[in-house]
Amino acid sequence: MTTPEAGSKRVVVVDDDAELRSITSEYLRSHGVEVIEATNGLEALLYFMRSRPAAVVLDLQMPRLGGLDALKRMVAYDPAVHVVVVTGEANADLRRQAIALGAKAALAKPAAPPDILSALPFASSQPSTPGAAGSG
Repeated sequence: MTTPEAGSKRVVVVDDDAELRSITSEYLRSHGVEVIEATNGLEALLYFMRSRPAAVVLDLQMPRLGGLDALKRMVAYDPAVHVVVVTGEANADLRRQAIALGAKAALAKPAAPPDILSALPFASSQPSTPGAAGSG
């Protein structure tokens, strides 16, 4: 189980799109979040098991190990994991499937970084930025 001491503000950001991954990661870092970046589901799973983050921001459509398969494995390893799915996939059924598998939130790409931050488990402890929800 993910504990507050271990990885309380650590997030694994997973996306094969380097630009989107970088934008999300930099925004989270600017809000005091420790970010580990992964380019595919396999990397994400390894980082997740090693670093025990507070949350995972996970794209669904990726090479090597897709997001849904990575999500299933993360939830099997730690049922309390907080996964926020962010996907460009237009299929709402796929996002519903991710929620059914254990994701805590499912956002459509391009998701605004403030929306991603708001979906994280420690969001209530983040200082609010006026107008942040409309930016991005």
